[in-house]
Amino acid sequence: MKSIEEFKVKAPSGKVITLQNIGKGRTYLDFGSTKLPRDFVGYRIKDTDNIAEPQKDGTFKIKGVQDTYSRI
Repeated sequence: MKSIEEFKVKAPSGKVITLQNIGKGRTYLDFGSTKLPRDFVGYRIKDTDNIAEPQKDGTFKIKGVQDTYSRI
């Protein structure tokens, strides 16, 4: 896993989190305590194993959370 990009997103409630766009490649992320598969490609919340799914309107939906997050 290789972090291609990092950016902040904000929920309507005001909560701000940092997302990482993860691509193919081998870096320190492969050797940490992450439980994501080594071939994972997508968005994850920084320093966690939670993933985010991009929506058609440009927002992000965090798996297991009802809020949608927008880039800030």
